[in-house]
Amino acid sequence: MKHDKKDWKIIYQLSLDARQSISKIAKKIGLSQQSTDYRIKRLEKLDVIKGYYTCIDISKIGYSIFKIYIKLQNLDEEKEKAMLEDLIQNPNIVWIATCDGVWDLYIAIWAKNIFQFNKIFSKVNNDYSFYFLKKSIIANTKVFKFKRKYLALSKNEEDTSYIEWAGEISEVSLNKLDFKILLSLVQDARKSEIQISKELNISRKVIAYRLNNLKKSGVIFSYQPYINEHFLNIKTYKLLISLKSLTADKEKKLFSFLRYHPYVLEVINCIGNWELEVDMESPSIDINHNLIRELKNKFTDIIREIDILLIYKTHKYNYLPTGLKEIEQKVG
Repeated sequence: MKHDKKDWKIIYQLSLDARQSISKIAKKIGLSQQSTDYRIKRLEKLDVIKGYYTCIDISKIGYSIFKIYIKLQNLDEEKEKAMLEDLIQNPNIVWIATCDGVWDLYIAIWAKNIFQFNKIFSKVNNDYSFYFLKKSIIANTKVFKFKRKYLALSKNEEDTSYIEWAGEISEVSLNKLDFKILLSLVQDARKSEIQISKELNISRKVIAYRLNNLKKSGVIFSYQPYINEHFLNIKTYKLLISLKSLTADKEKKLFSFLRYHPYVLEVINCIGNWELEVDMESPSIDINHNLIRELKNKFTDIIREIDILLIYKTHKYNYLPTGLKEIEQKVG
């Protein structure tokens, strides 16, 4: 089914804030509330928008991100399926993706510290090391999240602001209700305060107050739609960048270049076999090639090497999976 500019504007507005009201979206795109509501429901029905999720800053609840990149071997389709199903059940594993490129499998893990990560990693490694040809362990130190600028229909509409998250742990004091609200919203970001109120048997006024505090404290930093990649004609990629001779001034210039690139969604500072990751959504190999070439030309004095990964299929993606031991204890 053909989608017009108004549909694109709706998708862009939802990508800026998936929780904003129908009336706000309608005003921004120049349609009536009724027409806007109809269009959103149609986009959902057609599976263009597959749902909505809440982005939670894990450093505010005491976690850090560790990642394992794996090159596989000795693995047929049936064994791979069984392995993925097992990994999906682990509550500390929050993102699992199969890839094309230098690595075949990407796993992101939440852990309270390096010791907890080692325990999780050791279990995975002990169970499946026969299938691992090689692996690389990466620890995130800071993440910068940008808007989907490529969805804007003009330069004037582009939002170039960004949010910094998943940095140094600075735990916010949260109570049982806060965690229940987070668990309720994490995979349904447009759930209304009334719905949450009924679900948790707490007054709407209290829910609104706690929700506002979660946003103000930075625990919740964004609400996003799950957008069908086929509709946008885009694919997700990761650039894995090894750096050299990096100064504060050079780092600032590199960050600024990436920040304003329309297809770059996240810049990740990390420790491991490379120091920088760039997450992007792109409609063509040409755009990827041009970005890599531009990076190498503009920053030849600080970029040592760039590898690219296609995120072929995401098997799990959740900012707050159920079953996390520490969260379960708090929700009790």
